[in-house]
Amino acid sequence: MFHKILRVTRISDEYPDTTELRSAHNWLLRLFKGFDRTKVVLVWDGRRGKLRNDPAFEQAMKEVLPPVTEAWREFISINNTPVMKVQFFRWTREGIACPIRAFNDEGEALDFAVGASLGGRS
Repeated sequence: MFHKILRVTRISDEYPDTTELRSAHNWLLRLFKGFDRTKVVLVWDGRRGKLRNDPAFEQAMKEVLPPVTEAWREFISINNTPVMKVQFFRWTREGIACPIRAFNDEGEALDFAVGASLGGRS
């Protein structure tokens, strides 16, 4: 059985500045052009990524996150801490990102992704 699931795994390097953050996200967007997002579930594994929370980083995220999260059948994020669930909820509420389903357990996230790819969840 084939599932239309794309997985992106963040590396552990912290972005040295917001220019690099933007560059990385622009690179991803170029790759994403090859996918019909409405038919693909994106699983974003951010467990190894280090995030900054300074004002410059927050502003840059407001710019890069919307085009990364938009139009996927589901956007699922796997995170280390429950705090990220709150952050994603805030970004969704503020219109910075399209809805993100956040999980701390990889198995739960992947089970949800498979269900969503089959049309059982959305």
